[in-house]
Amino acid sequence: MSSFNYSSYPRNINIASVFFKAGYVESWGRGTTKIISACLEAGLPDYQEINDIGKSVSASELQHLVDKKMLVRIGNTGRSTKYVLPTGKT
Repeated sequence: MSSFNYSSYPRNINIASVFFKAGYVESWGRGTTKIISACLEAGLPDYQEINDIGKSVSASELQHLVDKKMLVRIGNTGRSTKYVLPTGKT
């Protein structure tokens, strides 16, 4: 992982403003970069690097976990997609 360039923007400027004024957001667009930098600084590789696989294989493995109901996908596709553990409710 060499360098990361993420452009982020608030999807809802009013909500983003509330979080900023409440002190929950330092400045818009720095979170992902700060997390990646902290992981790199701590020497923490990501899933693909640990398992020596590409994006298509990791995507397939995530889909397998969703199919087995071990993870729940939130969002459709792309960067907004998140995977969480199921809550146990059906």
